[in-house]
Amino acid sequence: MSSQESRFRWNRTAVVENVALSLVCIWIGYSVSSSRPRQLPSPVEPYRTGDTLSVSNLDLSQAESTLLIFARSSCIYCTRSMPFYSSLARDIRLNHLSTRIVIVTMDDAATARNYLSSHGVEVDEIVAKTPSPQKITGTPTIVLTSKRGIVQKLWRGQLETSAEREVRNAVGLESM
Repeated sequence: MSSQESRFRWNRTAVVENVALSLVCIWIGYSVSSSRPRQLPSPVEPYRTGDTLSVSNLDLSQAESTLLIFARSSCIYCTRSMPFYSSLARDIRLNHLSTRIVIVTMDDAATARNYLSSHGVEVDEIVAKTPSPQKITGTPTIVLTSKRGIVQKLWRGQLETSAEREVRNAVGLESM
């Protein structure tokens, strides 16, 4: 074998290796770019005090104020919040306050009733199989509204003790 043939074989091997390497790089680049998270739409501005909130199938004018609790049975933070919701609902009822407590959930009515019952939570109404308003982006979320649906106060997530006191104060249980 002459040196020219040897050089030709070496060049051919190098070309095959370069092509293979290029194809691997293209494949990796495609895989990485297709696995990147897509750009999400800009977040929705959350409700603020003074905004108007409405929930389909719910008449907010039935009481001076309504405490809406957006929750679902599959939410661990909702489940961890159930002892607070139970004591809050009980205290509102015992003190004859003019605040209704309504659970708004994507669960079906039977699931929601069983879930609340298993945690000792008694509410005035369950609005089931209802998507949350667009500005309610997670559960649990508590919204205190006036009878016209005006947001008076809003709390998100599993509440710390200080935030639980805020909720109690907001519905008139401050000294109780």
